Amino acid sequence: MFSTNERRLFVKNTHDEELLRVCSLAQSTDGSITFSWSDFSNTEWHLLDTHGRYQREGNVGQGKFTIHGSGIAAFRKHDEKQGHKGRIKGNLLCKMETSIVGMRHLITLFPSKLNFVEPKARKKDVIFQSTVDIKPMVMVFFALPALNQQYQAHFNLEFHAQDCTDPPDVSLGAFKLRQHHIGWICYRTKNLDHWPANVHALHHDGFLVPILIGREEGEMKVEYRNPEISFANGKLLISLPLLKS
Repeated sequence: MFSTNERRLFVKNTHDEELLRVCSLAQSTDGSITFSWSDFSNTEWHLLDTHGRYQREGNVGQGKFTIHGSGIAAFRKHDEKQGHKGRIKGNLLCKMETSIVGMRHLITLFPSKLNFVEPKARKKDVIFQSTVDIKPMVMVFFALPALNQQYQAHFNLEFHAQDCTDPPDVSLGAFKLRQHHIGWICYRTKNLDHWPANVHALHHDGFLVPILIGREEGEMKVEYRNPEISFANGKLLISLPLLKS
């Protein structure tokens, strides 16, 4: 069995003591990264396979989503070792025998209402703090290599003016796992005013990045953004520009 490096993610209003759990992550010694959340059995999966075919998959039961070191990503129930669904082969995450550590998109999550309250934080927990009431939010997670040299990671996420809240509601950050830093973007667009009945989870090949955009009457649109990446002078910039017409 592989040992893991685990983190639990919470959001917290600075005016309130409640810790609301978003999800948990773990990275094994083989480089695989696993996500789980309390409402996993109530998840709607948005999938775009490597042939460009879009599909949605419903309830698979309580389980986990794993991006393997090889780049294959899939989800399954805890009690079905061979029952992987949504399997997509994508960008390499980690190849330990050659010390290759890749960079890729992991998952985009739009949680249902956060009701799981943790009484006390642990030392390794990651807490996103907000100075205002916690609102519905979309979270985008990336695996960034943990290099020997220090560097700063910057994200740039573009929206059309008609989709932006006023003021724009975007935050970002990063935390450390075993072989990677996990970079995250948290955002809200117009018309994402209510927590969804189901968790919405989106993953692809690690190259294209799925972004959820709110539409009227509770509808949502999925855009697959092609990231632009540059690294210079100790700064990593990941831009997610608007789709070109």
